[in-house]
Amino acid sequence: MSVPINWHLLKGSLPSSPLSTTDLEEKLEEVCVKLMRLRKEGTVPALDSSTSHLEEKLAELCTKLRRLRMEGTLPPPELFTANLEEELEELLAKLNRQRCEGSSSLPDNTFEINLIQLLEKLKKKKMEVTMYPTIRSGLEKFDVSLPKELQSYVSYLSNGSAKLGLRRRVLRSPSAVKDFLEAMDEHELKTFLTIHIREGAWQVVLLFTDELPSDKLPRDWFDEMWDRHKGKETVGSSLYSSTSGILKAWPTEYDPDLVTLCKAITNWDWKVTRLILSGSRISDEGLKNLSTALTQSELYSLALCANNLQSQGLKHLCEALISGNCDLISLSVTRNGLGEEGIMHLCDVLTSNNCKLNSLNVSQNFFGNEGIKLLCDALISANCTLTSLKASWNVLGDEGIMPLARALTNKNCALTSLDISFNRIGDEGTKFLCKALTDTNCKLRSLNLHGNLKITDVGKQCLSEAITGTDWEVREGLILSLSIKSEVQ
Repeated sequence: MSVPINWHLLKGSLPSSPLSTTDLEEKLEEVCVKLMRLRKEGTVPALDSSTSHLEEKLAELCTKLRRLRMEGTLPPPELFTANLEEELEELLAKLNRQRCEGSSSLPDNTFEINLIQLLEKLKKKKMEVTMYPTIRSGLEKFDVSLPKELQSYVSYLSNGSAKLGLRRRVLRSPSAVKDFLEAMDEHELKTFLTIHIREGAWQVVLLFTDELPSDKLPRDWFDEMWDRHKGKETVGSSLYSSTSGILKAWPTEYDPDLVTLCKAITNWDWKVTRLILSGSRISDEGLKNLSTALTQSELYSLALCANNLQSQGLKHLCEALISGNCDLISLSVTRNGLGEEGIMHLCDVLTSNNCKLNSLNVSQNFFGNEGIKLLCDALISANCTLTSLKASWNVLGDEGIMPLARALTNKNCALTSLDISFNRIGDEGTKFLCKALTDTNCKLRSLNLHGNLKITDVGKQCLSEAITGTDWEVREGLILSLSIKSEVQ
């Protein structure tokens, strides 16, 4: 079933269609001007006979694209001739050869990089204008929000696959989606998915990425760093899994206001219960829309890693978390430079009786001792349901650990897991934690102190003595946990 959503609350719009060629025009003009200057300077003497002709081709293509854009006309695929790409590749090869031989007159490789960027843009735009008419026509013919019509749309694409310009032929069989994926390379797949995102056809995106192996994914959609940081949070290697409900990335470059994404996560016919956006560029409207969607979706886990969240953007999310309609129980906002103001917003959430969060990750925000003090006040609130807190890499010192240790011994504190690794905790802070661990009110079952280089042998000895005769065990350096036997009891 789908939950009715107030679409008027979702502001912003989808990005421009593939009709837009502004970025390509700018790159064509840039390369053309540089090529002309280099020819006049004589810095590419071996190419003098051909560069003038190439300049004319670049300038002519730029003029045609600008005119078509002004007319609102889609550039025809034949406008992007193979001859132009071949000439650019030949020029690039000659320049690279000269550089390897030590005979290049160019001061650096900036021009070669510009050529590579231009070639990539030309190939991308050619794929877009080739695929777009067929896709647009199919989306007008079929309502892909309906399961049967979605399948009919896939069949339509399969029957007209030759018009999509794929390098490999799509076999016509019952497993059309699988055949399509096998026929498309990484760049074709990215273009195919991008067009559907721009058109708001998120059903097609999820259908084609469901359990799709990561080696088929466009690499700039998938942040492998997240796997290293999150471990078990990322299930399998696929971008999206309808089985687990996890969606591990979304190309916000093509959906900056997250209009298409929010439609996807608020539709209960499609299972999206965990969302990870890592290193994504999200507009302020996008954060507002995501906040609205949180109150009308099945999401229970959200991770926003390195999204440059500003205080105002975090405030939108926090308002959703205390609305009473949000079912989120796990939130990660790592590497966002939240500062004390951001932590204050989160504390308001944690002390609200409407908040359902039991897991919070605020690592790598560098909020220091003052920030952890604010969190400690929230942890001892009778309304706080947090059982897991990750606050590594936040320059926490002994001054901040003192109130944290006191909070752990408060009867209202529900924390069972605490990660304060890679901070600036020393021997004094370790002593405070030792007292907390042996307090009957402390509910901790795991404590991560790894990477706190200021803890000397004195602090380690204090820790060893404190847990001697208890069910605490030290594993992998300064990572502590209660024994399995204790857990069972």
